[in-house]
Amino acid sequence: MNEKYNVLSAICEEAENIKISEENKDILNYQFVSALYGKELIKFNIDWFESLLRKMRNGEI
Repeated sequence: MNEKYNVLSAICEEAENIKISEENKDILNYQFVSALYGKELIKFNIDWFESLLRKMRNGEI
């Protein structure tokens, strides 16, 4: 999951610096928000599973 997060982070950073024609702007915006959604979803999952693992190791669960 961390590897996928890093890939999506790199894609999002690169997308912020791309110069594109007005004609294709909608396509890039859609691709960018799709990558951003995936990145944020994976980050949520990483945090959730790390929290679960920590609770299990501490005997809370």
